[in-house]
Order: sequence, then structure tokens, then C-alpha cells
Amino acid sequence: MVTNPLKICVVGCGLTGSTTVSRILANCGAVEIDIFDQGYSPGGRLSSRTLNRGTDDEIVVDHGCQFLRSDTTVTNDLLTVWKSLGWLSEWKPRNPLEAETSSLSSSSLPSSFFGFPSKPPFYHPTGPTGNSGISSLVLNQVSSWDERATLSTSTRVTSVTRDPSSPHPWCVTTLNGKNAIHDTANSDMASSPATATSFYDIVVFTDVSSTTFGSWHRASAMGSTSEATSDHQPIPSEFIDSVCARVNSRTPLFSSIIVFDSPLQFDSDAITFAGDDSLWFASRASSKTSSPGAKDAWVLVCTPKFGVDEIKRVPMQTDDGKFIPQDKKYLTSGPCKVMADSFISYLKKQNIPVPSIIQIDGQRWGSAMPGDKTTPPTASSKQTLKGVIYDSSTQVLAPTSLVSSSPPFVSHPEGLYQVGDFMSTYSSGAEAALISALAAADDIKKKIE
Repeated sequence: MVTNPLKICVVGCGLTGSTTVSRILANCGAVEIDIFDQGYSPGGRLSSRTLNRGTDDEIVVDHGCQFLRSDTTVTNDLLTVWKSLGWLSEWKPRNPLEAETSSLSSSSLPSSFFGFPSKPPFYHPTGPTGNSGISSLVLNQVSSWDERATLSTSTRVTSVTRDPSSPHPWCVTTLNGKNAIHDTANSDMASSPATATSFYDIVVFTDVSSTTFGSWHRASAMGSTSEATSDHQPIPSEFIDSVCARVNSRTPLFSSIIVFDSPLQFDSDAITFAGDDSLWFASRASSKTSSPGAKDAWVLVCTPKFGVDEIKRVPMQTDDGKFIPQDKKYLTSGPCKVMADSFISYLKKQNIPVPSIIQIDGQRWGSAMPGDKTTPPTASSKQTLKGVIYDSSTQVLAPTSLVSSSPPFVSHPEGLYQVGDFMSTYSSGAEAALISALAAADDIKKKIE
């Protein structure tokens, strides 16, 4: 281990967390980094899901972010390195389409899905593990990764307090196991989950839910509000206020994963839907990841309006403030089925024979991406549901563009950072998260020097 290292805690190991850690390790010698992620593995919103694991029918699907863009000099340089290492390549699906399913004129239809298909290039990891592979590759690009950093998955940061008398003043409490996982049923929660406490000089939050949601949310680190004592101070309110002000609003999205029992005889691998009531984007899994030839998996992404309407219909909180985990039965018989039915209806209108669906799965992303950063929280497309502002607008998401000249992260002089696409001063998307991560890591380097 390094001598007298600066101890850093990074909360979350998706694209933002892994990129932040990698940049710090590459630029700073005397550091020790602990990374805590609630998921079963790194990835976050760039996670991939493996269906039928270990069988001949194993299929890998991207059930969150579908691809990466690179429209700025900052990310062009980074992605050039990733491409040279063989991690990333341009995704070129067969016959990409933009389908108009509305009677509205094209000028009044919502914007395309992150510029697809009219504004390429679109990038995707080259390996068989889908988008989640990029986080693992980013983490492992530094040869001394195992020595200076430790990743703990299935681990939630529940509390962050400050002990001014400690040489490493930030006290971080973590919870490990099934209680940390988003979709664990309330009835399956352990009564006495394993917890641990460690101390750090710097804490980097990459999930906006950590600091903007109360302890009701399973990603919240705001247990500090009730656990602060005379010796331990809570997270400074001015930091929380700055983060909340930067958030503006959230756009929730649902993804539906459907598997046909035989290949769909459709000559396009990906579609943006303009004007559909529920569908925004659809892509064939085998165009990006490994997939058995006998089956055909597709991932469908809903429109922002459908996402907000569904969150309103089935909230993430009960009336008394308790978190409602996403239930698989609800997803597959509710929003995911609605999206699947819409996709099948579209195919039939194109006279495409539709094989039987033998499997359906899905995901609820309550904070899938920031709402429109160019409009105020009071905009007509935004509404408050149980204290959370959601945006149902379909934003212009390509090319990635600068929205504000402020730093693309929020920080506090006592060693706190909030990083990621919600903090970024660029338009919503994975590229905004990358820009934020790189800038925050460079700022940390300046503080160390």
C-alpha cells in the first residue's frame, strides 16, 4: 500500500464512478479508494442483464443505456483511447429506422432517441457482456488497480457524517447483502443486515439519489440526518441544496425485454419510434451482444411521457413514505407488456410474421436521466409526484451540447463531490456523465497536489 494515502470513497460504480476512479488512479499516486455499488456487479444505468444464465439459451441484453455518443472534444479523446484498446466500436445495426406511428406531422413529433438513427456515430462495447463490460474494463485499465482500490458490490452507503477530530473525517456506514439491492422484496429484507463503518478524506457521490432522496429510498445516504451526533456532523446543508438545485427534474423510463421463440423476420435491428404512445426505441440484442441463433431478444424503451404516467399510476413510495421495490410480476404484466403489445402491433402493420413471445422481463429506472435542463422545474412538461419533480418531455438529446458554463459537478470544500449526468452542465446522456467524471477527478487531483 502507498504511504500516508489520501482515502477516497466513491459511491456507485456505473460509467461515472468507474471513470472517476480510473482517472484518479491514473493521475494520483498516494490514494486508496473504496468503491461501493448497490448492484450485483458494476454498471449502473449501463448495466446488462443475462437471461437464462448458464444454459444454451443464455442471452445478454442492455436493459438501460443503449449506446454511447461522443460529440465533444473531451470525450472524443477518451473514446479514441477506448477504441484503440479494442473496448469500443461503432454500432451499425442493419437498416436503422425511424418509424412514425402517429398521425401528427413530422415537425410536431418528439425528438429522436439520442440522435438515432440520423445522427451517428453510436458506440457500444465490443465484448459479449454488453454495456456493463465497459465499467469493468475502465476500472482495470490501471495496472495497480488491485493494490490501491477495492470494489464492494451489493453494498449500499446508508450514512455519511463528519467527525472533525478524525484524521480522515468522513465517516461512511455501509450495508451489505440483499437489503442493499433495489428490487429485494420488503418481506425478504434481513432484520439485522451486516453493516460496516470506514473513514475517508473525500466522498464522491455518483448516484443523485444518494443525496437528494431521504432514507425511504434504497439508494439514499441520508441516514446521516438522524444519525448525526454531537461528535458527528451531518452532510452540510449547503452541499445538499446545491445538488438539489442542479437536479431540476428527472425522467423515469421503463425497459421491456422480450424474447421470441424464433428469429423475427424483420430486416431492421433498431428503431426509433416517433409519436408512439409507449415506445421510444427498440433494438435487437444480437446486434450488440451474444445471443443464441434459435431465439431473438429485443429491448424496448418507453417514452418519457409513458414513464411519468406509469410512475404516477404506480408510485415508488407508499402514502406513508415507504419505498416500493419494483416487482417482477407488476413489470411483466403491466408496463412491459403494454410496450411489448405496442411493438407487436407495429410489426403486424408492417406485415411481419410475429413469433410467440416466450419470455418477458423489464426494469424500472426511476431516475433514468435528467429532465430537460433548459426549462425550469415549473415548465408545463414537469410535475411533482410525492415531492419529486418528473419531466415527461422528449428532449433534444443529440448532439450533446453545453447548457451552462458552471463546473460539470458540485463540490464542497470539506471534501464532498456529487458527480454524474444530473450534475453535468451538458445535455442529458452518458456523454454528460463522462464529462462530469473527468472534470471531478481532475479537480480532486488539484486538491491532492
